[in-house]
Amino acid sequence: MAAAIQKYTLLISGALIITVSHHLLVIAAFAACMIIFAFPCFLLGTVTPSLVKYTVGSLEESGTTVGMLGAFNTIGSIIGTFLPTFVTIPAVGTAIDKKYDVIMVDAYQDITIPFQMSSAEFFRMVREHLNEDGVMVVNMNMRTDTEDGINTWLSDTIASVYPHVRTDPRQDRRL
Repeated sequence: MAAAIQKYTLLISGALIITVSHHLLVIAAFAACMIIFAFPCFLLGTVTPSLVKYTVGSLEESGTTVGMLGAFNTIGSIIGTFLPTFVTIPAVGTAIDKKYDVIMVDAYQDITIPFQMSSAEFFRMVREHLNEDGVMVVNMNMRTDTEDGINTWLSDTIASVYPHVRTDPRQDRRL
């Protein structure tokens, strides 16, 4: 059942990307996030009140019980933040030694330009994960009215790392 839902979600997403405008995609992404995350967030918000309801025996001990639940909640959040950061990730590691023929970078849009993925250091890291004759493909979905806009700047940054850079000069190309 889950595989069928994923398959149809991919098909619908693909159809939306090909057929609709940019603004509708932003609205659709927001709606999808709301559908996916609203109910789980609502359920998470009911945990502490439910625990208070089932653990408080009398009005006199309610302050102590609520305070203890809040303290345990805070301690759990701290452990959940620091344990992966300082124990699990260093123990397991994040290094991937595999090399790829093609790496697709699709993170650039008119409204969001991730600065950490726009630097020469990032493109060097991508190049380290490519085979010797590997190719990095970048989707720069950004429009500008000037010759020396963000696309030119990003292309120049990529050219500082890669010896061959090719761009599609058509600004408003639709599939």
